[in-house]
Amino acid sequence: KIKELLRAIYNRFIYASLNRIDSFVILTKQMEAPLHIGERPFVVIEGLVDDDNREYVTEVQNSNEKVILYTGTLNYRFGIGNLLEAFKCIDKNNYRLWICGEGEAVEEIISVSKIDNRVKYFGYVTKKEIYDLQQQATLLINPRTNDGEYTKYSFPSKTMEYMLSGRPVLMYKLDGIPNEYDQYLYYIDGNRASDIADKILKICEKPQYEIDEFGQKAREFVLKNKNSEIQAKKIIDMIQRMN
Repeated sequence: KIKELLRAIYNRFIYASLNRIDSFVILTKQMEAPLHIGERPFVVIEGLVDDDNREYVTEVQNSNEKVILYTGTLNYRFGIGNLLEAFKCIDKNNYRLWICGEGEAVEEIISVSKIDNRVKYFGYVTKKEIYDLQQQATLLINPRTNDGEYTKYSFPSKTMEYMLSGRPVLMYKLDGIPNEYDQYLYYIDGNRASDIADKILKICEKPQYEIDEFGQKAREFVLKNKNSEIQAKKIIDMIQRMN
């Protein structure tokens, strides 16, 4: 309750101060309206990446085994329950579902892994371990749906992290994701578990070279267009235009 009270006070203070702000750096274009930016300058920066010299592979070594990897918060509102249901729809022994993270769904995930040995729960892992697991994956997935007003103001940091790995990414087209990302991401059509399963199968049954190529293009896109130098320059240019 104390945290909720402090959050309410903080939000009131922020909104009361909006008319004193000269310019804005916002996460999505849709934030312009509720922030009442008006004629004031703003720039959209949904995130940034840097080539941290992490090792990454250009192709999966064992292309017969199809590994679907999810890393992040394991709360039901982020779609983890739907992902588990979707994997049950995939009746192929060479498919694997790897899950990393902590959250309210852990108990169910462990329970499912005991019934279906294709499902593996790694628990909470380090970033280095996540990077290593990503390089073994066929497909990285984020089952968070586009439901709710807040998706207009959301660009999950997981998206860029996934893309930087060089592995292909499957997710929902959230309202806050700019169209320039569309050719570098696979999107899920429909909110049913079977819709997720169908898309996973459609991607993973492609030739391995095509899957690898798609992931590499996504990595190149974020490294070239969303690196810290490019993103910082947008802010600097906006400030210089104001002077």
